[in-house]
Amino acid sequence: MNLDEEIPSDVRAFLRAHIPSIGHMEALALTVENATQSWTVEHVARRLYVPEAQAETLIRHLSATGLLERTGTPEQWRFAPADETLAGLATRTVRLYRQRLLRMTELIRAGADPGSQLADAFRFRKE
Repeated sequence: MNLDEEIPSDVRAFLRAHIPSIGHMEALALTVENATQSWTVEHVARRLYVPEAQAETLIRHLSATGLLERTGTPEQWRFAPADETLAGLATRTVRLYRQRLLRMTELIRAGADPGSQLADAFRFRKE
């Protein structure tokens, strides 16, 4: 199975546009899979095992890209994409992340550009 069949091009484009790291993907997955729940930075940090400052960075990025919205006091966040198309794409991306963890992780780490993985394979490293 080639990459295009395994991970659709719209999902790869979504990764490039919205998900710069595994932490961002994990934060998105947490909010998508618990879409009726609102999350404080503290709760996200605890669930993802990251410092609160990092959780806040992840949440604010996902909010800035139209995936989360701020609610309540104290400040909370929930999955609320800007439109139905983005909601569907985010949900599909999370599903594929759970189903094809290794391939999706590789794409995220490579900036969702499979060509950079090939180039990296031929990079000489000092051992």
